[in-house]
Amino acid sequence: MKRKNKKKILKKDHTEVTLEILVENIPNALTFGISDPYYEFKYQGKVLYRSERMKDCLSCQWMKQTFQIPNKCFMQKIQLRVGCEEVDDGDDILVEFEMSFPFRRTAYYQDERHEDAARLYVVNCEIHTSLSVQCFPGPTGWFS
Repeated sequence: MKRKNKKKILKKDHTEVTLEILVENIPNALTFGISDPYYEFKYQGKVLYRSERMKDCLSCQWMKQTFQIPNKCFMQKIQLRVGCEEVDDGDDILVEFEMSFPFRRTAYYQDERHEDAARLYVVNCEIHTSLSVQCFPGPTGWFS
């Protein structure tokens, strides 16, 4: 039985983002073994997206992930949190970064003063939107 390709529907007032990130020097939350980290984006306390877990990894590069972000997040601070589900206590967040949307291809540091602090690299970021812009002619024509 063949699966029909369903076209992804862009939610109203949302922007679709395809993102590839690398996080280095993730702290290990486990006494025995190595953490299986995931990342999530949070805005005003709400989780916008959560990635799959990476097995036994403290410097992880997640391949391109596509998800939707509300347009109200534009030019706002968004938290990227790296966590581990295997931790017994309630707080499974290992490291947090704060970044603005749209995400720039750059490096973010947990603490620049420490050489072994966690680092986040935005390897690739593509933004797909359904926003429309209305243009009006300027004083010297359409392209002033």
